[in-house]
Amino acid sequence: MLKRTIITFALVSLFMTPAFSQSSTGGIFLLIPTSAALNGMGELGVGLPYDQPDAAFFNPANGIYGTRGVGIYATAHHERWLPGLADDMSLDYKFLGVSLIPEKYPFQLVLHHQRTFLDAGEQTYTNSEGHVIGT
Repeated sequence: MLKRTIITFALVSLFMTPAFSQSSTGGIFLLIPTSAALNGMGELGVGLPYDQPDAAFFNPANGIYGTRGVGIYATAHHERWLPGLADDMSLDYKFLGVSLIPEKYPFQLVLHHQRTFLDAGEQTYTNSEGHVIGT
């Protein structure tokens, strides 16, 4: 009888404790497509052979469809992200690619390096009750 009373008391006290919400943001980075052409086609870059440098974002093997010989590709852009929502958010994208695709040998070498950086600007942190605790 005492054991049942202790278990009942433990369960009741467990359900009566206040539930606290998460105090930090999780998963703020979005998968932002980098190619306007492939984004316009419904992000089709995974299955479409495409020879532009931005195609490596969707499929790293897309570089093998480039021109024969030695190729060096570089692109970078900086843009304001969601300018109507926040003035201090920005998106930076940098890409560097080197390809060696000889005409008469059966090997191909393609190296890609890309970096996507989303600057979320100044964030205001609040506690579970909505009070500002810092930026």
